[in-house]
Amino acid sequence: VTYAGRDERTNAPLPPAVPVGELLDQIARTARGPGGGDVRAHVVTDHPLQPFDPRAFTPAALSGPGPWSFDPVALEGARALTGPRAPRAPFLAGPLGPWTPEVVELALLERFVQAPVAAFLRERLGVRADAPDPEAADALPLELDPLGRYGVGMRMLEGRLAGVPADACRAAEVARGLVPPGGLADAQLAEIAVSVEWLWSQAVALGVDGAWRPAPAEVDVVLPGGRRLVGVVPGVVEDVVCSVSFARVTPKRRLVAWVRLLALTATHPGRPLSALTLGRLRPAGPRGRTLTRARLRPPEGDAAARRAWAATHLGALVDLLERGMREPLPLVTATSAWLATGHPGRARSDFEGGWESPGERDEPAHALVLGDGATLDDLLGEPPRGDEAWGPPGASRAEALAARLWEGLLAHESMDHA
Repeated sequence: VTYAGRDERTNAPLPPAVPVGELLDQIARTARGPGGGDVRAHVVTDHPLQPFDPRAFTPAALSGPGPWSFDPVALEGARALTGPRAPRAPFLAGPLGPWTPEVVELALLERFVQAPVAAFLRERLGVRADAPDPEAADALPLELDPLGRYGVGMRMLEGRLAGVPADACRAAEVARGLVPPGGLADAQLAEIAVSVEWLWSQAVALGVDGAWRPAPAEVDVVLPGGRRLVGVVPGVVEDVVCSVSFARVTPKRRLVAWVRLLALTATHPGRPLSALTLGRLRPAGPRGRTLTRARLRPPEGDAAARRAWAATHLGALVDLLERGMREPLPLVTATSAWLATGHPGRARSDFEGGWESPGERDEPAHALVLGDGATLDDLLGEPPRGDEAWGPPGASRAEALAARLWEGLLAHESMDHA
């Protein structure tokens, strides 16, 4: 008796057909396995998905005293899987040629600071290392997953910032059909609405008077060395580069705010500019607090001094971008933030992940370049190049690059929780 026990595409377990399931239940009620255990474990054989799986050629591994398969081609595949393997070759034999455009787009610099390795793969190699698309749901949702909660919360927050009443925002989410039906959505929407209203009220207290009217601002900066940085900074409210989101205040959001503030300050040094990033608190944040505010302000001084300050820091970031467009750097955003602040334990946790959630090493771009199962020690194993004398003495290349990326932001950022 056979049945399809695994999905042929994802290898996810599948339940047996109803008659087979009833047969197995009857067997379990009739007999017991050795030692009194469930007999189903001894009468059901879980065959591998691939024909070259080594278990198919291991005597007594599947069924009977001998091997299950007799396919000589698949046998060679099984031997290749179990035989000795050569050490993993580097992703690149060496850096690519120079990357020296006369004009650098602000959007590219923002993408780079958020994901340096993915930016290299996309811009220099034309490779998009994206996560696979999730399968379309074939059932009504009973509970929102984290991504669904974020989508609902972000749309409701954008509506409130635009002056839409809370009840109308909530009704719009119900009408979309993306939340659980009927009363199943009430408790979840109510919980999300509490966070939305708190974020909205804090935004209002910081100058948003019920009608969110951010305006884009163009930037055009001549950097040290003669390159130009051009683009548009969105979300400017008066003289504040605002980012109000239902998401958490992550290292990526903080770096984007830093890049935008520098670009805008270098273009308009006479304006009293600052940046504000507002979002929900991380789960490990202070108890009794639900919100994080990160602020960035240029140093005091006249317009010429502020322009020079911004251009210097932008030059450092563009220098990192140029290095990152020649090779995949050992620079991983959240991990680098912990390395730059001297928290190697937190860096290891963010990079390697755990049983509850994957780490940054599991992101498709990092898995492609570093290999599956890379550890923080692998990331820290490369020494800095001769012109990368950043960070503390004896720092690895990853630590030196982290210091280069974060030192300016950390010196001008203040963060609090409410």
